[in-house]
Amino acid sequence: MNEDLKNEVIFQGDGESQIDGIIPDGSEKRRSRPPHVVSVPVNKIIPNHSQARFIIPPQIEEKFYKRQLNCFEAGREFLKIATSDPVLNKLTTELLRLGKSIEESGQILPVVGAWERSELGDLYFNLFLGTRRFWGVVLNSLQDKDGGMPGLYALEAGMTRTDDLSVLNIHQSSLSVIEQSRAVAGLIVNRLGIKKEEDESELDRLRRYFSKRRIPKKIWKEVKEVFGLDQNHARELLNYLNLPDIVLYFASTAAMTEEDLQELVGLDENEQVIEIKNIFMKRVVSSEESSIELPELVETRSEAEILTEAIRHWFDLSEERGSHKDFLDVAALLMEQIGDDHELEQFARRLINLARDIRVTKTRI
Repeated sequence: MNEDLKNEVIFQGDGESQIDGIIPDGSEKRRSRPPHVVSVPVNKIIPNHSQARFIIPPQIEEKFYKRQLNCFEAGREFLKIATSDPVLNKLTTELLRLGKSIEESGQILPVVGAWERSELGDLYFNLFLGTRRFWGVVLNSLQDKDGGMPGLYALEAGMTRTDDLSVLNIHQSSLSVIEQSRAVAGLIVNRLGIKKEEDESELDRLRRYFSKRRIPKKIWKEVKEVFGLDQNHARELLNYLNLPDIVLYFASTAAMTEEDLQELVGLDENEQVIEIKNIFMKRVVSSEESSIELPELVETRSEAEILTEAIRHWFDLSEERGSHKDFLDVAALLMEQIGDDHELEQFARRLINLARDIRVTKTRI
């Protein structure tokens, strides 16, 4: 089997029997017809909110689900911010590799979902399983300027309820600790009948678990049966959901262990994200797992070092372009990239002021 797809395997053998095995008997499962495989263009696919996977950063995901961005626009924003972030860089590299593998070698197994209608009345494919493959294909298509509309083969399950996606999620391989906690919470709030309110995020819906003083024993028994977790360990996992959304996202994406997560105690939100990236970078460098260029974190360098590096980079760029005497090539690139006369004028004035202040300071020393 293709190495890039090894961890994407959800079903083996007959899709009907596998879905029957995953969704417990008596789980309010209904089907309009037996499952069958269909080809679905990616612009018609929307991953279900209740999936445990963390893929797209929260600020982009919110715009995507509000239909302010389509999947390609969301993918472009994702790739853009990933260039300067080591955690996201590694994730997008993996997704691009997966998408390329599907393009070149074919899709080994179908994703799983069902056709539904949105509140606006348009038809879309509600994706239950296969989020990584979906975003992998989307991101890869952005690298192929001559390609048409990409698609995925999907097992159309015909299910009309998605309450048991938390149960489906645990059958995915390589869920992170945070994704496990999200899947456990999903099962509990679904059993408690906690519905998503208008303009409420899925994580906030899951957090309403904490407002319940008592969870019925039969639910904890089901958690044990499905996830193999006793009540105490499950509660420990659920407590992680108290972390801010952005911290949960990076902790999941960087595959933080329970031991790693203990290092976040007592830190504020920004410090937690920085600590996650520090742990991630140390792990990647020590194991030599990645060849991506890992930028230093701002918090580990002084203001003087940051400023000096930025200015030296500017001069290095100008010399590489062969215009270190008059900067014409660099200036042209800057104008092409910015395109705003007011902002360009501000840059020009600041450069003049910088040159003046350097000379003045030099004479004082």
